[in-house]
Amino acid sequence: IHQLVDQASRDNTAVLVVSTDTDELVRLSHRVLVMANGVISDQLIGDSMTVEKIEKAQLQSHEQMKAGAHGNT
Repeated sequence: IHQLVDQASRDNTAVLVVSTDTDELVRLSHRVLVMANGVISDQLIGDSMTVEKIEKAQLQSHEQMKAGAHGNT
């Protein structure tokens, strides 16, 4: 599958990758969108797209979702 994604990228074809594996996302992606409850909560591109920054965005998104669910927005 990774070879197909790499080839599609070389052919300038858009590919949507859905994964919880942040290492995989960094390796395969040009841009990562973090979502919670069907809403984009963060976008990481270029140097901002590291495993650590993706995981931080995921955690912040989860915390914001929990706070909103309890009326603490």
